[in-house]
Amino acid sequence: MDSINKILEQFWEANFQALSRPPTVWLAYSGGLDSHVLVHSLAGVRHVSDTCLTPSVKVVHINHNISPNSDMWEQHCRKVCENLNLPFYALSISLDLKSGESLEEQARNLRYAKLSSLMEDGDFLLTAHHQNDQAETFLLQLLRGAGVKGLSAMPECKKFGNGFQARPFLNCTREMLHEYAKHHELQWIDDESNLKTEFTRNYIRQELSPILKQRWPDFAANIARSASHCAEANELLEKIAAEDCVEATGQFPNTLSISKLNTLSGARQKNALRYFIVNNNVILPSTAKLQQMQLCILQSRSDKSPIVSWGDFELRRFKDDIFLLQTKDAVIPRSEVTINLQESTHDIPGFGQIQIVKTQGEGLNNKLKRLSLRFRKGGETLRLPNRKHHSDLKKLLQQWNVPPWQRDRIPLLFLEKQLIAVVGYATAHGFGCDDQNAMGYSIKFVNATC
Repeated sequence: MDSINKILEQFWEANFQALSRPPTVWLAYSGGLDSHVLVHSLAGVRHVSDTCLTPSVKVVHINHNISPNSDMWEQHCRKVCENLNLPFYALSISLDLKSGESLEEQARNLRYAKLSSLMEDGDFLLTAHHQNDQAETFLLQLLRGAGVKGLSAMPECKKFGNGFQARPFLNCTREMLHEYAKHHELQWIDDESNLKTEFTRNYIRQELSPILKQRWPDFAANIARSASHCAEANELLEKIAAEDCVEATGQFPNTLSISKLNTLSGARQKNALRYFIVNNNVILPSTAKLQQMQLCILQSRSDKSPIVSWGDFELRRFKDDIFLLQTKDAVIPRSEVTINLQESTHDIPGFGQIQIVKTQGEGLNNKLKRLSLRFRKGGETLRLPNRKHHSDLKKLLQQWNVPPWQRDRIPLLFLEKQLIAVVGYATAHGFGCDDQNAMGYSIKFVNATC
């Protein structure tokens, strides 16, 4: 009992004592035993803290609207917070399960999305995960065939939304929390869904963990230690991957060079690819897909254009570079768009934005006023500066090393029927700003999917 309070006092002092401004500390409160202990014990620590800048503590409850008792649980949590003089916030989520989707996973994703939306810069979200939860997470990841990143399980503190998520009870056992709750005569909620062993985590908790504990009483502590070792190993792997990705930077922005990756061992190639994908906020593909990337992309000839797809993303090769792309591209407008060069921005609905900046001695001639924006259909020609004849746009795009999937997505500017500019690449002869003292129109196209 005293150990629980001591752990929270140490956490409080370590994280908030030296801050220049008090953050908001959100307590995730389901009403179950673990989170009730967190709310009750932290309320006590907050009241006795001599920290000069005491953070604002707020309790948030997520109503999943799954159980018929959901509203009753919300009211219970509200009453507990009123008795502890803690501000209480209730948020609601609604699940929309499709065939094959996991109820556990969707509920967790929606719950954390709601919690993340509350976070302002420097805020903390405290959750009541403990050592037994850590062991269950490790076993769950192990049975999924996860690598060291997955087996690292849950960190004590990590970046979350605009702030941080912290788990001050991660070294406490479930038994310690139960003892505290009994001593203080806490009344908590028992969610009936926790007994349903068709949910994988519940099966581990109800069926597997008791068997392991019977044979190895300290199994949870030992597994938590293994998770810590995996976290250290993952940190080293990510450091190596970051260095390898810098060394293997491609010709294009945010690409990797295949020839440089092929100087690495197979294990380091996969490590670098994983880091590259995750660093772009994309969900990792399966191990089989990573192996396919090595075989089909890294080992393909430079004149080939292999693709490996998963979910809404794909990895492509163009010459020596690897591109990570979304497969759900915006629809290219079929009708032309009128561009007034006197206006600074032009939205192309569902596709992107044209930005126009007046620049001295650069860009399009300032005598131009209105142009038409279209996209490539085939057969377009462009006369480049200081050339006597027109060139096929198709050949120019190849010469400019534009990847094939981008060629139909580059805005073209026309004066009546004459192509005068390929945005981002070239301006036709006679239409550029040829006076260094005059103001021209520099044009930029912004499109996240291009």
